[in-house]
Amino acid sequence: MNILTADQLDVAERFAGKGGLKGADRFVGSDWSAGKSGAPLLVGALGALDCEVEEIIERHSHAIVIGCVREIRSSTRSAALAYWHGQYVAVDQQGAARLAEISVPVRGRSVV
Repeated sequence: MNILTADQLDVAERFAGKGGLKGADRFVGSDWSAGKSGAPLLVGALGALDCEVEEIIERHSHAIVIGCVREIRSSTRSAALAYWHGQYVAVDQQGAARLAEISVPVRGRSVV
């Protein structure tokens, strides 16, 4: 799993299917290195987790992947890329706290 930085929008769009690229073609144009398992980890990502898959639970069009982390890589960059309310946004620590505050219902308080 690769956690993208705010300036890696092109990678997000390639893997989201923009431009019609599929399979291995989506990796072209970015630098990748192999994790301990051999999985591709994005060079310069905010964070990357190399996991050994233990279980995959499929539901409709999505899957939940449960795994054991074998390697963690992180960078000193500060803003992550998130897709929220139909658009990409840069999220730093303050932004993450604000998104959590307005996105997670708190008992006794309605969320706008």
